[in-house]
Amino acid sequence: MVIIDLELIMKTLKFDIIIVGGGPAGSTCALKLSQSNLKVALVEKATFPRDKICGDAIPGPAFKVLNSISPTWADLMNNFSKSQDIKSSKIISTNNSNFTINWFTKSYNSKRIDFDSFLFDIVKQDTLTEIFEGVNLKSIKVNNGTNLISGTDSNDNEIQFQSKLIIGADGANGICSKKLGSIKMDKNHHCAAVRAYVKDIKGLEKGTNEFYLIKGFTPGYFWIFPLDHEKANIGFGMISNKISEKRLSLKKALKEIISNHPTLKERFRNSTFESDIKGFGLPLGSRFAKISGAGFMLCGDAASLIDPLQGHGIDKAMWSGKWAAEQAIKCFSLNNFDVDFLKDYDKKVYQKFGPEFRRNYWILKIISRFPTLLNLITFAAQNRLIKSFMQKFT
Repeated sequence: MVIIDLELIMKTLKFDIIIVGGGPAGSTCALKLSQSNLKVALVEKATFPRDKICGDAIPGPAFKVLNSISPTWADLMNNFSKSQDIKSSKIISTNNSNFTINWFTKSYNSKRIDFDSFLFDIVKQDTLTEIFEGVNLKSIKVNNGTNLISGTDSNDNEIQFQSKLIIGADGANGICSKKLGSIKMDKNHHCAAVRAYVKDIKGLEKGTNEFYLIKGFTPGYFWIFPLDHEKANIGFGMISNKISEKRLSLKKALKEIISNHPTLKERFRNSTFESDIKGFGLPLGSRFAKISGAGFMLCGDAASLIDPLQGHGIDKAMWSGKWAAEQAIKCFSLNNFDVDFLKDYDKKVYQKFGPEFRRNYWILKIISRFPTLLNLITFAAQNRLIKSFMQKFT
């Protein structure tokens, strides 16, 4: 790790690549780039450890990403102590019928304050990436070959970076998405959710993530994702256009669900909230958009790579971070940072995720229009053959 004293820096710092954002997308990108000879900086607004409002479920494909980069790092991820292994998912319909899907690949729940710091610490300890934390970026100027980003550090000192390539991994509300992205907010392609940490939920199944489909609150679901020490991440999310139509307050809806649902009200009767209820937005990957340009690429939430049906994006963030790094290495090997060459990154992302995003978005639309289908699907899924078929698409 290279220690940077920002107070001594008053000039432009030059790098081959600047990664903006140290979450799973940015950290994975840095890990892959560490296998090159490129000079890389990772610029992060927060100071780790920092929280990220999320459901905290780390899906199976995320483990495959790190294993494809380094089996050693993958072993660290597999054995991460601040996690709760998940072996199954239980779906409970609006009429209280249910079915369970058992998972055969590695999956666990981990608070994002812990998991993101875990990945970030590998970058710090095992790579030569130059780390800049506490930097609030205020401007980006993309000019093929001489990209400039500037802002202030935690002491309000001005700081400026120059690079041939910028990789934006600073989330849906970050400067890269706003200044370089082409995706505008559309409530038909966006979800909103709230989450809280709760202790002592009756009947908490440690190895099972629970998904409740609630009458009057579809399309969307209420979740209970178990963590260690008898705690759980609970939350509720819906597609944003329906939230507007129903004029819902998600925080009030979550409280209403756990107070009035015939099953949940008993389970939460003696539970204790250990955090405030906090909200977050999920830009869905249900629209194809430009996620690269001359001298830049966008990854993870900054590229709106959220599954429209299940609402998870950590695996997509990590894969996109790896693919952006691979494309960046090609750019430098051929000294080509043109728009058309960087489009290969877009093609890679959408070839891999496009069919899944389109399928899951249309399932979401059908459920939105015909919510009673959920009960039929849940009933049918109790059939072993149908459950086996559905498991391939979940």
